[in-house]
Amino acid sequence: MSLRSSIWNRQLVRSLQALRSVWTARSERAVVAEPRQTRRHYAGGSDESRIAAGSLGRRWQERETSQENMYFSKEDELVLKRLAAKMARQVAPTEEQLAQEREAIQGVLQKHGIKTTPELVEELVKLRHGV
Repeated sequence: MSLRSSIWNRQLVRSLQALRSVWTARSERAVVAEPRQTRRHYAGGSDESRIAAGSLGRRWQERETSQENMYFSKEDELVLKRLAAKMARQVAPTEEQLAQEREAIQGVLQKHGIKTTPELVEELVKLRHGV
């Protein structure tokens, strides 16, 4: 065994003994001492993120989710009302709209040289609206 390796072995043994003593001292202190309060740090650092991650976190998140759900349900209700009104207008055309469509159909057919009759125009209007 060379001198260099024996010195290295002694240093290694001393380092391991020092680590063992530090480890046992820490474990003894951990058993005796009260646990320390750990403070969590978050990326945002804002009060809201700290509150949301702490004891008020669940309540805070539930409140936000409920407010979000209320907002989107109101928005959905408005969109559905508009859609229902639009469908009602499309399903039941007024007489004025029917008259405009009749004139438009007659104009297109005459433009292409097709002789129009009132029965043909009415059938085309019925076909368009599914009546």
